[in-house]
Amino acid sequence: MGVRRALADRVAPPVAAGFTRLARRRRGEPVHHHGVALAGELAMRPHAGPAGAPLLDRPGRYRVRARVSWGIARAGVLPDVAGLALRVFDADARGGAQDLLLDGSLPPPRDRVLVPRRDLAGWYGTPLRLRLGGPDGPKVQVAVRLESGPGRLTLAALRAAAEADRLRGVLVVHDAGRLLATGELWLAAEAAVGAPADAARPRFDLGVDAGGLVGAGFWHALRMRAYAAARAGDPRAPLLGRDEHPEHEVDHDLRTRQQAGQQEEQPHTGR
Repeated sequence: MGVRRALADRVAPPVAAGFTRLARRRRGEPVHHHGVALAGELAMRPHAGPAGAPLLDRPGRYRVRARVSWGIARAGVLPDVAGLALRVFDADARGGAQDLLLDGSLPPPRDRVLVPRRDLAGWYGTPLRLRLGGPDGPKVQVAVRLESGPGRLTLAALRAAAEADRLRGVLVVHDAGRLLATGELWLAAEAAVGAPADAARPRFDLGVDAGGLVGAGFWHALRMRAYAAARAGDPRAPLLGRDEHPEHEVDHDLRTRQQAGQQEEQPHTGR
């Protein structure tokens, strides 16, 4: 609505400025700065018929990159919101990628509720629901349970588990508990990636949605502006994902989507 857009226009600039300064100061991501880069495979299996998203409707195995991180702290000494970022390659069978950004949560169907913890194992969910196929599609939730065996999963333990091929995950896509698709996730350490400022370290974005899981609405718009601001302050190469999203450069995709949204909204009082 018009009120929401006006509120977003008022709130977004100071939030974006803060993210830009913090990204510049930390020489990388402003939050979820300390983590482990991973690579592996996701095996997807649809349930309950076509869902309207390529990634959910096409069973098969997909190459993935991932990063597991703490939200603010470095060692998980105090409870923190853990993060799991996942990039699925060729999610639309045409070379496009799908990024999923999840945070430590309760198990489904309450996986929108974030839970600070000291263990990187457990459930991760999408606090903001995604939409199937486009910004006007049905709302869904995505959750992943990460596990590696007994013991608390710290960053060091996670890296060791990945190197020993013991890091596994279960992915669930549901609509308030109604199962739409499931997936099995295998993750290994990505040895070529080093410190947070390493240009080779994978970065993930809300605008990478070729698999048909799309962010839309007021809160997603604010979050996308924060991500754009973080990229602006990141001293690493500004072109995000050129090697992983070959048909387009991600920043260009985001600008195109934002311009299209603005053109659609101009004759109306809201979306």
